[in-house]
Amino acid sequence: MNKIYIYIIVAVLMGSLGGGVWYLIHKNAVLEADNKAAWSAVESYAGHIHEQSVAFDALNLRFDEARGKEARDNEIFAEHDMSELVKEKPGLMASRVTDGLNGLFHAINQASGSGNHTSTETR
Repeated sequence: MNKIYIYIIVAVLMGSLGGGVWYLIHKNAVLEADNKAAWSAVESYAGHIHEQSVAFDALNLRFDEARGKEARDNEIFAEHDMSELVKEKPGLMASRVTDGLNGLFHAINQASGSGNHTSTETR
C-alpha cells in the first residue's frame, strides 16, 4: 500500500513540475512577444528622432543664413540716412518699401506653406 502512495505522490509531483514548466514556457513566449513589440516601438521612435534631428539641423542652418542676411541688412541701413533719402526721393522709397513688404509676405507664405499671397502694389 505504501508503494501506491509513493507512486501517487511521484505522479502528483511530476504533474506539478510539468504544469510549472509549461507555465514558464508559456510566460516566456508572452514576454518575448512583448519584448519584440517594445523594441519595434523603440526603433520607430529612434527613426523619428533622427528625422526630427535632420529637420532641426536644416532649420537651424536656414536660421543662421537669415541672421547673416539680417546683419548685412543692418549694416546697410546703418550706413545710409533714410530720412534724407525719403526727403529727396519719396517715390523711390515708397516703391522700395512696397517691394520689400511684398517680398516679406511672399517669404512668410512660402515658409508657412500657404503660398497664396497676391501682392497689392501701390505704385
